[in-house]
Amino acid sequence: MSAPLRASVQPSGETVAIELPRSLASAYRAGESLRLIVHGADALLLLRESQQGYFAGDLSSVSIGELFGLVVSGVRSGKLVLTRGAARKTVRLVDGEIVFATSTEPYERLGRSMIRQKLLTPEQVEEALAQVKQGLRLGQVLTSSRLITPAALYSAMGGLVKEIVLSLFELEDGQWMFLEGLAPADDAVKLSERTQDVLLQGMRRAEEVSRLRKKFPPMRRLVQGQRPLPAGLEELAPLITLAERGTEVVSLRAEFEGGERAFLVALDQLVASGALAEEEAKKPAVEPQERATKEELLSSGLKAYSTLVRDICEQLLAAGRNLTDLGSFFTDPLPGLERPFQGIELGEDGSLDVLRIRSNVENEREACEAIDAFISYALFSAKNVIPPEQGERLATELRRIQKALG
Repeated sequence: MSAPLRASVQPSGETVAIELPRSLASAYRAGESLRLIVHGADALLLLRESQQGYFAGDLSSVSIGELFGLVVSGVRSGKLVLTRGAARKTVRLVDGEIVFATSTEPYERLGRSMIRQKLLTPEQVEEALAQVKQGLRLGQVLTSSRLITPAALYSAMGGLVKEIVLSLFELEDGQWMFLEGLAPADDAVKLSERTQDVLLQGMRRAEEVSRLRKKFPPMRRLVQGQRPLPAGLEELAPLITLAERGTEVVSLRAEFEGGERAFLVALDQLVASGALAEEEAKKPAVEPQERATKEELLSSGLKAYSTLVRDICEQLLAAGRNLTDLGSFFTDPLPGLERPFQGIELGEDGSLDVLRIRSNVENEREACEAIDAFISYALFSAKNVIPPEQGERLATELRRIQKALG
């Protein structure tokens, strides 16, 4: 998941100043006037004075498929902007039809796309880029120098627009905004397929990427296989080199220049060919039965809950609060929790005897539900004490554990 970009609000006399990261602030001119939309205490939105209609959200609540469905079925015209960390992608639509798309990702720029399609060599693209300047685009340089025909350029642009749109269906997180308004006519291209057909391909891509993510989770370790790299996959040789002594999928992803689907398909091909293989897990050391039983117990959710309890308590202690109020949850438990918390006390450092709770009840599920109730109470008590970003982090971790346990 990408790290969110943040702004801070600084009081200054009768007004406040909103400080943005330099990477964002560079998009605005000094002294530029922006329209401020205030959604109570929940959100502030800055829009250019000329912008009117908009709607915005997060991919955690509205998927790409749902978002395009809303825009296309409503026959809307405007610009759809998606940001994920420092990456930014835009899609322009006219009357519900895709007419253009751009991306800040290096591998989704026109030059790289033409190299992949073998329309140009890297040297030709590099030479053309050196001639690009304000008011003169890469496509104009390529056609004026006759490195490519206008028809071939138009076709390549259409293919790139489609690929950028399809890549949006690979995203699991990020923020989006739809800004209503007609797109500039000189940017429009006519795709070779209907927008509805492109979106159906996007939905299929989302399913494919989801399947491959399950096959290659981020922490799965891969190692160089016994078979040579197959012909035609020579460009993937750097992945083989990185995995020579074994490495996690997430580390390989960081070194791969390309989209999520391209990366996962590459791994799938390499593993299927035997050029990469899953690293065998090391056998655990033999431990005493008591230790083994404890680890087995904690691994089924209780360990994660225990860690989260200690984390919450550490945040409270760091904020100058003691744990007396939290400890009262066990001395005077809620109805129905008397049995799980019989004889339980919260340690001064936030430690919780989850093994004792487990021994008080019939099964691990009941123990987890009891601890879950305490954590919900602890987060509620702490929300006005600890920093908001820490509170959200802890709440997110609780949701993750709850989802894992079903």
